[in-house]
Amino acid sequence: MRLIGCLPLGGLLRSVGRVGSRRALAGNARFELLDGAGATMGSYFVDDVTVIDVEPSACGGGLVDLTVTLWCENALAGAEHAWDLIRAGRLNRTGMWHELTPEDRHAWLSVALWTREYGRRGKTDAPAGQVFTLDGRHIVDRDSFYCAIGEAAQEVISQLCFCSLIFDFCADS
Repeated sequence: MRLIGCLPLGGLLRSVGRVGSRRALAGNARFELLDGAGATMGSYFVDDVTVIDVEPSACGGGLVDLTVTLWCENALAGAEHAWDLIRAGRLNRTGMWHELTPEDRHAWLSVALWTREYGRRGKTDAPAGQVFTLDGRHIVDRDSFYCAIGEAAQEVISQLCFCSLIFDFCADS
């Protein structure tokens, strides 16, 4: 993984000076994904962060670009597409999940779970008794059902229902 424009601190700073040795292991960390304004969109807990390369960053200001290896059980292959859409503010129309493969839909849902607080900033739940219309034309499996219901509720689904969906998703993952 390439980290651009870093100001390493703590164990990461110590490992920068140890690139190429076993002591380049920085340890475990909480890895936060930021939007363009620097707000945290979501985060993952990562294990065995090891710096394998360091270069001065084009971002300037004494920052460095790091190449690291790490282990993250919850970051799914294909999730970067959804993270990039959210970061760029381009997750802005319905149906964007329709053409995804089953694996990519699963990754899409995982990002939805990790970004739920970010997506709810400044929003309130829909009033009680509101009716949502679910477009079932693209439902072909459980993940597409969850994509469709999330889209129908437009992220204002009640916490109780959303927690139920999260529990089911996590139990089957």
